[in-house]
Amino acid sequence: MKYRGMFVEITPESGIVREDLDGGTKVCSGYRYRVFSDTEMTDEFCAAVGFELPDGSMENAELFAREYIDS
Repeated sequence: MKYRGMFVEITPESGIVREDLDGGTKVCSGYRYRVFSDTEMTDEFCAAVGFELPDGSMENAELFAREYIDS
């Protein structure tokens, strides 16, 4: 996807580790994001379902990417 002049590659990811409220670790599914300015990668990060994402829909994955870029 393209947003505010940035190219964002979003791919499904499994095995994202997050810490739950009890201090335990949880392995989640979600998405890996790679953000590019022209051809140079500027950032790479993951978002997990149940933590940064409310569900596994591509619509919410794209919304998260837009919010990340805006911040």
